[in-house]
Amino acid sequence: MTPEFYADECKRYSTFVRNYDNDHPVYKIACGANGDDINWAKVVAEKAGQFVDALSLHYYTVPGTGWFNKNSATAFGKTDYFETVKKTLRLGEIMDENIAVLKRASKDDHQLKLIVDEWGNWFEVEPGTNPGFLYQQNTIRDAVIAGLNLNMFNDRCDTVVMANIAQMINVLQAMILTDGPKMILTPTYHVYDLFKDHMDAHHVESYAEAEDLKDGDYEIPSLSVSSSEKDGKVCITLVNTDPDKEAEIDIIVGGVKVSSAVAKTVAGAITAHNTFDSPETVKITEIPAEVTGGGTGIKVKLPASSVTSVVATEI
Repeated sequence: MTPEFYADECKRYSTFVRNYDNDHPVYKIACGANGDDINWAKVVAEKAGQFVDALSLHYYTVPGTGWFNKNSATAFGKTDYFETVKKTLRLGEIMDENIAVLKRASKDDHQLKLIVDEWGNWFEVEPGTNPGFLYQQNTIRDAVIAGLNLNMFNDRCDTVVMANIAQMINVLQAMILTDGPKMILTPTYHVYDLFKDHMDAHHVESYAEAEDLKDGDYEIPSLSVSSSEKDGKVCITLVNTDPDKEAEIDIIVGGVKVSSAVAKTVAGAITAHNTFDSPETVKITEIPAEVTGGGTGIKVKLPASSVTSVVATEI
């Protein structure tokens, strides 16, 4: 469909999808763009925005030269890693472009939202598996990508009201892999576990001062951060994208003071992953976190290629 034709169809069907029960209103989501097709978002938002609550967006990170020549999920080098991070961060720009479109199309009493309903890494399937099943392994690279995506979503939570990793079990960037009665948790699963403290919290503005990293044609920021506050605790999630060096971080906490901090991390070599024979090669570990400045700061050392959660208790 063209966006114009789809917008007309969306309006037509939305007319008949009504709130027959005011206690359980229908939440209407219009089909948004695949990737960076911002014209689709503009047309649909302008023509059909008043009939729906949100617009969707699909974006997969696909390293390699194209859909039919993708990277391996486990056999890759540093340049492939940098390419994956760079392509993932493009989603932040695409979301901002979509959010600007939605804000322009919104009315005072009808604010359009964004739903990233498919995201994640898409690599070649594991050798020997059915290509149609899209079964791929999951490494520390996937953990880093999950952390970057979740930080980007959390920082846009006023408009991004839902975000769905593509599949949860055995497909693409899955959180669980199974083999008959066997089951393993992937690095991506552990990243989701680290981010639980952001749930139902209030977003807190944060930013990182860090150097950029460069590998060939790819330049990426070395640090990503997002923060929230709930029930007297501050949750800070950090991603050290540097595959070679740990990062000593000084967190300055503004507006409150903290009495203690607990830091947990998922880290390892970029190709590290769990197998059915070694299911805990990658797991969550606790690392030291020191409260400094009488409660105004936290010092933590992030391992190379890691995703870390720091949960601090307010005084």
